[in-house]
Amino acid sequence: QKTGCTKVYFHQEVTYEEQEVEKHTCSALEQAGVEVVPFWANTLYHSEDLPFAVENMPDVYTEFRELVEKDGKMRAPLEEPETIPSLPRCEEGRIPTLRDLGLSDAPVDGTGSSFISTASSFKGGEKEALLRLESYLNE
Repeated sequence: QKTGCTKVYFHQEVTYEEQEVEKHTCSALEQAGVEVVPFWANTLYHSEDLPFAVENMPDVYTEFRELVEKDGKMRAPLEEPETIPSLPRCEEGRIPTLRDLGLSDAPVDGTGSSFISTASSFKGGEKEALLRLESYLNE
């Protein structure tokens, strides 16, 4: 409301947790008078264009491929835009913290450690990954 936003477009997700977030976010936006426009783009085939219901998705790729090759529809690509507008110029500034945005600090695990600091403290590489896996399995 503070920004004057009247419409929000978002990419639909497929897993339960993300769909729950979408549901609650859409509800809050609609209550604030903001139009919500979801779109699908996770797959080469739109779920509505498959020759079977998503609930009847074959477990084996070969069966899936044979069904879509035989009876699937492929949507036409979007037309190429004549021009692409440049991005608006924005002044550089400080990145807001979670508190600046009216949120609480980063979530913590059962030990009181921040998930963010824990995740970002991992070192890369196979040796480190094997050590982390061994540590995880021994917990």
